[in-house]
Amino acid sequence: MTEYNYKDAMFNFLLESMGMIANTTAMIADYSWEAKFSKKQCSTVFHTVEQKRRDEKIVIDVSKLDEAQLKMLGAWRWELDSDLMLLPLWLYLMLPNGIELISITGEKKTKGKDFIGTDIRAGCVAVGIIKKVRDEK
Repeated sequence: MTEYNYKDAMFNFLLESMGMIANTTAMIADYSWEAKFSKKQCSTVFHTVEQKRRDEKIVIDVSKLDEAQLKMLGAWRWELDSDLMLLPLWLYLMLPNGIELISITGEKKTKGKDFIGTDIRAGCVAVGIIKKVRDEK
């Protein structure tokens, strides 16, 4: 069984952020809020998370996360034996501009420079990072 390093500031920040975003989404789904107010709540949670990241000087570098951590955050492999781990939309939105990602077609894309569509496939965008498939033998 994998043991997680919950002392890792970036991983803890991402787990907490995921919870905040999920709770906001649940409130929008459960409460009878108007569309304009719901959109404002979504924007507010992302701004709150970003401010917390700045205040705590958290650098988001998903390449430092292992496969188990990435899966806990909602990432998944493009194909079972693929080295490409696709990222959930909420995590993609938090990545800094300038990070190099790989598309499902194998193209290198730079966030903030190249066009990267945010349509999702099972919760993930069509870009991610390379994480080698571990030898299970």
